[in-house]
Amino acid sequence: MGKEANRRRQTATQKYIPFRGATNLRNRLICATLSGKAIRIDEIRPFDQNPGIRDFEACLLRLLEKITNGCVVKINPTGTSLKYVPGLLMGGDFSHDTPVTRSMGYYLEVLVALAPFGREPLSVSLTGITNDDQDLSVDIIRVVTLPLYKKFGFEGEATLKVKRRGLSPLGGGEVNSFSLFYFLRENMREREREREQKRERKEDKERKEKRRVNTCVRSGSK
Repeated sequence: MGKEANRRRQTATQKYIPFRGATNLRNRLICATLSGKAIRIDEIRPFDQNPGIRDFEACLLRLLEKITNGCVVKINPTGTSLKYVPGLLMGGDFSHDTPVTRSMGYYLEVLVALAPFGREPLSVSLTGITNDDQDLSVDIIRVVTLPLYKKFGFEGEATLKVKRRGLSPLGGGEVNSFSLFYFLRENMREREREREQKRERKEDKERKEKRRVNTCVRSGSK
């Protein structure tokens, strides 16, 4: 009860960064989660025949609630206004069902961005559509996106196994044992130290060369 009361009190006094419209909803949620900043999004499709957030966006919010600790999501009755207070990325093992309106790539792109910053490695099993004409397919994420991690200083293994494929309108696909390696901060600190040492050696070499040139100039003037 005490923790719940503190959470409600914190939510009531939280300052929100305001946004308007449903454009770049995923990017806003990713940046809010990584920065720890609460956001408020108003005017989400207010003039559409079906106003408010879509089912796949609500599914994404439920997924964020699963992989974080302390996340708070508030949606008004019409679905045109959203308040999002990010939680702490914990990692762990989860399963999640996705609707047939968007493929799994819509959710995997968010997980790829968030997973390296969790306290523990993240493993998620998704069910739904594996391929459509709107989002990246699970094959592109497996073959192209995940190998790019090592270009940015990540270590370990990242696997995405397609257990069963599913297409619209029936779905039924399953991505099993989707695992992301975590960010090795110690490794990055070591690389930063190496870059700092290299920069110091370069500056020291430039100072010595400058002193040598100055000495030659003075000797020539005499």
